[in-house]
Amino acid sequence: MAHRVNVATGWMFGLGAIALSGVGVYLGRVHRLNSWDALLDPARPVVLIGERVLEPLTYPAFYAASVAYTCGLAVVYVLVRRLSVLRVDEALLD
Repeated sequence: MAHRVNVATGWMFGLGAIALSGVGVYLGRVHRLNSWDALLDPARPVVLIGERVLEPLTYPAFYAASVAYTCGLAVVYVLVRRLSVLRVDEALLD
């Protein structure tokens, strides 16, 4: 049971990080922000995200794009994870 709880917690944190990455991809692709903008002008990304969270019906593209980017990143993550497990299994067979 403890192993399953740890695995579930790991997946929750992992998917949360992937979801935040999806929002970051949206901000970079649509609003042309990069990581330096968060350091040099931290209010801008906060305001952009805050507007979209407080008025969700006004910004449906934000949610659609963020969910799409999150799903894409999650699929890539799962595929890479599965392929790495296959590589380990193949190495054990040799």
